[in-house]
Amino acid sequence: MQWIIRSNNVNKRYTFVYMQENKKETILRISKRKEPPPGSIIWPLCTGIITGSGKSSFSIKADYVCFHFVARGRGILRANHSGKSLVLNAGDMFCLWPGVFTEYRKVAEDPWRVYWIHLAGMGAGGFARECGFNRDQIHLRPQEPQQALHVFKTLFGYMESDCKISPYSIVGKLYLLAPACLHTAGLREKNSGGTDDSLVDKIDTILETPSSLQLNVSELAEILGISRVKLFLLFKKYYKTSPSMYLNNLKLKKAKELLANTDVTISEIASLAGFSNNKYFYRSFQRSTGFTPGKWRTQNRT
Repeated sequence: MQWIIRSNNVNKRYTFVYMQENKKETILRISKRKEPPPGSIIWPLCTGIITGSGKSSFSIKADYVCFHFVARGRGILRANHSGKSLVLNAGDMFCLWPGVFTEYRKVAEDPWRVYWIHLAGMGAGGFARECGFNRDQIHLRPQEPQQALHVFKTLFGYMESDCKISPYSIVGKLYLLAPACLHTAGLREKNSGGTDDSLVDKIDTILETPSSLQLNVSELAEILGISRVKLFLLFKKYYKTSPSMYLNNLKLKKAKELLANTDVTISEIASLAGFSNNKYFYRSFQRSTGFTPGKWRTQNRT
């Protein structure tokens, strides 16, 4: 099987060449949108599944970023610039990196099933680095493999009807890959009995990432491996506020930044800042500032 996706960065258009010996070997879904929505810098251009049927062997020198998640079975990964081969197991991720010639194939005795997401946008490389990938590190084991798999499966489903789903909801779901990976060295072990200081270090690291805007309190507690009660006590002790209030303030800060510096619509800003709906965004914003988002924007445009 040969499969190539090329991007033309000059014209910002994408040409797809899709050839296969077995039509069931790969399932491909292409988004109707070819670039990120206003205010965003990444977009899942297409998604797919490598089913494990047929040869399931690929050799690609990509000029794009493409995440892969091994849902079951095993495979072999080799990046020619490193000369090393790795065995991939269920729960592993790997990334096609621009300019790196990569070979990957199933293990015949234990055929794999792999979900993948091809990223577009000027922020694709930066987001991949946030997840833990770079030119010399194209493989990792997510801290939360089930959460990562959920993102892959959900985005694959979204591509069936992405014209009916807000692009900001799609981007928001994509951003959840970063906390699922938690690639920072100090974050690799799930901490159910760690010290308060180590947990606070983890919280700080997570909340510094753009994807934190899409998290709610339950998801943050799940990533840390602690209960909501424990999380509440940590925030009261170290941040002098509740986790819900802290997360809400982060979202409001992002919303103000977008209102002051972009022409993105208010409803789109609500989604980009991580608010679940416009009504809640308006209520939170007015309670915090005393103004509606529109009036605040008028008074604070740069």
